[in-house]
Amino acid sequence: MRILDLHCDTLLKALLASQDGMPFSLVSNDLMLDIGRMVEGRYLGQFFAVFVPVEGVPGATPGEAAQAMLETAWKMIGMHTDGLQKDRERIRLAGDYAGIIANQEAGRLSAMLSMEGLGYLQGDLSLVGEFHAAGVRMAGPIWNIENEFAFPNSTDPQVMGRGLKPAGFDLVAELDRLGIIIDVSHLSDGGFWDCIQSSKHPVIASHSNSRAVCDHPRNLSDEMLKALADSGGVAGLNYCPAFLKDTGLPLGQGTSRIKDMVRHMLHIREVAGIEALALGSDFDGISGEFEIGDASEVVTLIPALEQAGFSPTEIDKVTHENILRVIRDVC
Repeated sequence: MRILDLHCDTLLKALLASQDGMPFSLVSNDLMLDIGRMVEGRYLGQFFAVFVPVEGVPGATPGEAAQAMLETAWKMIGMHTDGLQKDRERIRLAGDYAGIIANQEAGRLSAMLSMEGLGYLQGDLSLVGEFHAAGVRMAGPIWNIENEFAFPNSTDPQVMGRGLKPAGFDLVAELDRLGIIIDVSHLSDGGFWDCIQSSKHPVIASHSNSRAVCDHPRNLSDEMLKALADSGGVAGLNYCPAFLKDTGLPLGQGTSRIKDMVRHMLHIREVAGIEALALGSDFDGISGEFEIGDASEVVTLIPALEQAGFSPTEIDKVTHENILRVIRDVC
């Protein structure tokens, strides 16, 4: 058993630390994920998300703000590269299935890059090719704010029903062409269905759970989970308390419990099949109280899965094999 996780926001925390003039290390830090705790937690690899804060640039024109955000994205990619260089004996960048296996055989972890929200591209899809050249192998068109490509998940049914914009369909085609996995986690339901129907490759939700178990717009309905599975894709279990159980508490509060994680996984297995299950912790992008509080503790999920009736073969699929299949098929 090895852990291959689809989403963390550790690079965002690195960015914020640098903005505050604080040192930061991917090798060892006081956050939820670092290389040392990945080793301790028996990881195979981790997708590191490049998420640029969207508060805007005071006094800037839209074009100036987009340029500033693009520069920040490249800064985060540079910080990721620098962080990996400091521990090359234990972790290397991987660009495809063969790269991950080669790293594993050499006793190393694999790091992969994903983009979370691409609204600052301003229609310039050539930049997607530049991101690909830098190692990006997964991209979500949107975060939680409408952009040139799509509409976000929402409690407003009208927003939730809207699909991709024309530029969004162009983006899907470009991601397909380059071999970048399409991530639908933050999309509206309409955008989800447009990606499923227009992409030629498996589509994933890197950090989303079951809406039937916890009715949150960031989670997926049973119909969506089945369609994701039919595409050959996966849903990565998000450890955020608000996406695991409806407690009525504000986002960022509540307790993330292993038993609730297992409930989602059992339901997804039942409606979409074991091939649709994966892990997408959202480490360093979530807050609250956690029974699995950092990368070293993910292995504590395994006994709970065994007790719930998951076989060793199924656990291997959930923890890494299903994601490896998608990477092999797309990248």
